[in-house]
Amino acid sequence: NTNSSNSNSNNNNSKEEEKEAGEVEEGESVSTESLQEGEGEGGEELPVPKSHESMSYRCEVRTLSTIIRENRLSRIDLLKIDVEGDEENVLLGLHPSEDWPLIKQVVIEVHDLDGRLDRIRKLLVRAGFSNIVVDRERSTTSEDGYYRCVPDSLKLYMVKAARET
Repeated sequence: NTNSSNSNSNNNNSKEEEKEAGEVEEGESVSTESLQEGEGEGGEELPVPKSHESMSYRCEVRTLSTIIRENRLSRIDLLKIDVEGDEENVLLGLHPSEDWPLIKQVVIEVHDLDGRLDRIRKLLVRAGFSNIVVDRERSTTSEDGYYRCVPDSLKLYMVKAARET
């Protein structure tokens, strides 16, 4: 028992030392007010919470056409897609003559890598959408003071498409 309490004490001390060194524990938020003087200024990197590290999960994947059939959908007023780089594959999962006509409007977050934005735009035109608007997503500060950081390297666009009425 004595060894285990010493071991626990050492673990607690090492966790505190990590935290003192600028580490952030999973689930803990970071505010600039809690940073020590000089941290985060002048381009220095801030610690990344463990909750932002990548993780892998197994999950069932189904096409939109399958979901439309399972739910017996006869109309989709708005299809919103935000799948972190896999948007083209999601759209390709729609049956061209059976499912695309059910969709009245589409909003898609597109990561323009390897010409993906142009391919998605062409796919929307082939699917019968004529009102297509593409906006580049950029870093902004909202009216309530929150800063939304969108690095240019993401090549992130919001695509909105609607059918003629």
